[in-house]
Amino acid sequence: LPPREKRQTLLFSATIPQALKQICSLQLRPNFQLVDTVGSEVGSDQVHHHVHQELVVVSLEQQLPVLISLLLQKCAQPHKIIVFFATAKNTAFVAEFWNAMGRSCVEIHSR
Repeated sequence: LPPREKRQTLLFSATIPQALKQICSLQLRPNFQLVDTVGSEVGSDQVHHHVHQELVVVSLEQQLPVLISLLLQKCAQPHKIIVFFATAKNTAFVAEFWNAMGRSCVEIHSR
């Protein structure tokens, strides 16, 4: 890795308990920025009780159609949705596909 002063580190977590904040203060730059997408209405130590999570197991051939179907269902109501992919290439492909459908998304990966 490049020296700590020259690198950019991003940490994504559905919960930010105090122990994780302590790790951030040790490992990240002194002026690191914490972005809270949950808000103060939910206690940060109890977020996992309020964040709905789903696991769907499908064949490789069905992954994209099932993903699009689930996203369209969830987008009927305002939601914050994060979808993880194994590679930056897959991330870019699905983001481009979603945008081509007239939907908005932000693609986050290492490239």
